[in-house]
Amino acid sequence: MSANTIEAANDIQTLRHLAAEPSTGELAQQREEALADQREALLIRQAQRISELDERILVLTQERDELKARILEQHPQPGTYPAGELRVLVKQGRRGLDGKAFTAAFPPAENPRLYELKPKSLTNVAKLVGELAVERFTSRSKPSVVVE
Repeated sequence: MSANTIEAANDIQTLRHLAAEPSTGELAQQREEALADQREALLIRQAQRISELDERILVLTQERDELKARILEQHPQPGTYPAGELRVLVKQGRRGLDGKAFTAAFPPAENPRLYELKPKSLTNVAKLVGELAVERFTSRSKPSVVVE
């Protein structure tokens, strides 16, 4: 565990302890200020740790991708290759339609059975029918955190 991770865990315990104490007057003001300072310090350490991890992930991802590219150069044919106690699977690339070329060859008006109808994007639908009309049909994914 890194020092930032340990310090963050200690700060969380302190914050919980301080938040549980009863408060009155000037002591309460001091405690709130201390809590605010600790929250800020905790956020700084958490953001720094996320930044460190993101950097390590980027470096490791690049290394992994380079290794995979080398394997594909050495073993371009799909198949399973023994690698000591492991095995390496080289899979064929995923197939998909070239939308523009397909539409040009099979226009939707002449070939409707080859196409699926789906709603437009939320933004476009909201512009057409109004935000309130769309509200009951919307969903939201989980909140996320981005550290820049």
